[in-house]
Amino acid sequence: MHEHVLREEYGYEGAHPYWPIADDVEDFPNVGILDPEFGFGGNGTGVTNCVTDGPFADLTLHMKEDRSIGEYCLSRHLNQTYLALGSISGINTCFAVQIYSSAWQCYGANPHQAGHDGMRGGIGTSILATQGM
Repeated sequence: MHEHVLREEYGYEGAHPYWPIADDVEDFPNVGILDPEFGFGGNGTGVTNCVTDGPFADLTLHMKEDRSIGEYCLSRHLNQTYLALGSISGINTCFAVQIYSSAWQCYGANPHQAGHDGMRGGIGTSILATQGM
C-alpha cells in the first residue's frame, strides 16, 4: 500500500524505500533516509515535533493512533537510544536465540521496533506507551 501511494498519489518513480537501520546506527541522525531532498526529511521541531522539511513537511494527519479523529501534524522525535536496538549486535542477539517463538519476539521487540521508536512521533510509540515513557 505504501509503495502504491508513493507511485500513484505522489508520482514517485524510484525503487521502494528500504532502510537498513543497522548500517546507520553509528551515524544517526546524519543518515540518508533523513535527508530533506532524497530521504524522508529530518527531525521534528517545536513542542509538537512537527516535521518541517522533506517531502512530508507540514503534513496534516487526521486519524490518531488511538483511532480518534482530529487534525495534527506528522511528528518525529529522533532517539539514538532506541535506534541502537537495531544495531548489528542487537540483530546478532536475536540470531543466537535457538527457539523460534523466542527469536520472533526478539526481532519484533528489538531490531524491528528500533526504527519505530528511534524515530518516535507518527511512526511508532507502541513500546513507549506500554512502558509508560
